[in-house]
Amino acid sequence: MVKYSIILPIYKVENYLEECVNSVLAQRIKDYELILVDDGSPDNCPKMCDEFAKRDSKIKVVHKKNGGLSDARNAGIKVAKGEYILFIDPDDYVEKNYLEVIDKNVGDSDLLVFCYYSLWKNKKKKEFGENRILNKDEALSYLMADGKFCGYAWNKVFKKDIIDKNDLSFDSDVIMCEDVLFSYEYIKRINNVKTISDALINYRQRKSSIVSNKVRNINARPMFVTYKYIINDSDNRQVQKRSKYLYLKAFYKYKRNGNEEYIDKELVRNIIKNDFKTFTDSEKKMIRIFKYAPHTRTVLYGIRDTLFKKYD
Repeated sequence: MVKYSIILPIYKVENYLEECVNSVLAQRIKDYELILVDDGSPDNCPKMCDEFAKRDSKIKVVHKKNGGLSDARNAGIKVAKGEYILFIDPDDYVEKNYLEVIDKNVGDSDLLVFCYYSLWKNKKKKEFGENRILNKDEALSYLMADGKFCGYAWNKVFKKDIIDKNDLSFDSDVIMCEDVLFSYEYIKRINNVKTISDALINYRQRKSSIVSNKVRNINARPMFVTYKYIINDSDNRQVQKRSKYLYLKAFYKYKRNGNEEYIDKELVRNIIKNDFKTFTDSEKKMIRIFKYAPHTRTVLYGIRDTLFKKYD
């Protein structure tokens, strides 16, 4: 048994894969396995994965039919032998002290959350991070809040026994917000979370990535499903309130994208009637922008996508 299982879901990232894999292999701590999950990638990634495995015995390769990010992560979890589970997106790469810092901090809680760098226009920016121990309710509120530790799977260290004991997995039908949903279900079942300010991963934003697709091209069903589920499931008022804000924002942002069938109109009416007044000023402003200036959002996303071209 190894201490860390690092899972990389791989699909059409041949230009970035070697940098990512090498950044893991360069770690000073060697008590890990690196699981490369080839999700039916049509490029050179499958061959590259097999070549990596020949170079280092720590590398395991799983070849599977294309099933999406969530399905690939689940495939990695099934073969993982580590005490802890970590995820890396293969177009990102980790810092030299990635495992060293994790190893110093991971034993203090049921979930470790670390900071990260955003790579933007060839600039490296450290995102928000703080050193705290959070209880379950605090952690759930942080999960849904802007600028806290976010719902990403790749800035967290999960315990394998908690995942196994509760039969947790990523929802293969959810192609956006799948990290939030998985993290939410995990945090519900633990006692505390430790956050650290160390930035350990480099998050490369690309025009061709799922999260950077133009707003008009997005099927927002997963957002409506995820936020509605959390609204109905959580007994944490802050989490409910934040989820209602995100649901309403998604409604105005994506209702013209052919997402009408996924929207609970009654829930939208209830949020507007009962909850909008409790939103923060910045949240109210954002809702009004998406409600009354839908063309503004398209212009802003177009400008952003133009800037992203440098990453493709």
